[in-house]
This record gives sequence, structure tokens and C-alpha cells, in this order.
Amino acid sequence: MSSLQGVREVVETQGLFSSRYPDRGSHYWYTEDAGGKVDKMQLTQVHRALQQLGITLIAAYSPEARGRSERAFRMLQDRLPKELALA
Repeated sequence: MSSLQGVREVVETQGLFSSRYPDRGSHYWYTEDAGGKVDKMQLTQVHRALQQLGITLIAAYSPEARGRSERAFRMLQDRLPKELALA
């Protein structure tokens, strides 16, 4: 649900976008084996909703793409406690 809420907020503030480059998390993709290739025929609810909006999902297979999102999560997780402590 949080993935769809995030998409909704972006569309409401920035407008509809054409593609998304997420990691291969189970809320975006179905994979037979962990770490395996994504099944583009068996869609998740999030994938189906984005497809209905005309948004193309591109599976991130490269370590660079995964590293970029991991660094962003780590920065946000690290920053929140510090901001709360200051407040």
C-alpha cells in the first residue's frame, strides 16, 4: 500500500510519469526464485496498477541501481533519529 501511496503523491504533485526503475522487491515483481529473473507475465497488484496508468516498470538488475537505492535508504534511516533528537 505504501508503494501505491508514494506513486499517488508524486502524480498529484508532479504529474504522471512514464517509467519507474525499482529494485526487484516482491511488491513490484514476481520472481520464481529469490534473486532470479522477474516474471513480466505474472503481475503484482502494484505492477498492475502502474500498468493501468501507463507507467512502465524496469527491473533493476545492476548492482549500481541496487546500491543507489540502498544508500538512499541508509541515509534516510540514519537521518531521521538525528532530526527527531534535534526537534
